[in-house]
Amino acid sequence: MAITPLESKVKQALIASLQTYIEDELNQDIGQFEAEFLLDFITEKVSAHWYNQGLQDARVLMHSTLLSCLDDIEEAVDAQQMKLG
Repeated sequence: MAITPLESKVKQALIASLQTYIEDELNQDIGQFEAEFLLDFITEKVSAHWYNQGLQDARVLMHSTLLSCLDDIEEAVDAQQMKLG
């Protein structure tokens, strides 16, 4: 799967967040270059999982929504048949 590149502003913000996190949580200072490599690594290794999970979540939601719509249609048809019958 091809990974869509991050917009420059977004990437810079994420790099800064990684630097802050590593400094705060691990008491380690890393430069922008190292943080960018870490971000690229994380993106490459986890983005496919997050993408696939998003697709699965959307599929479940759509399935539920369609079933609800079908139930509504069936109820409307049954109500109409009772009026006619």
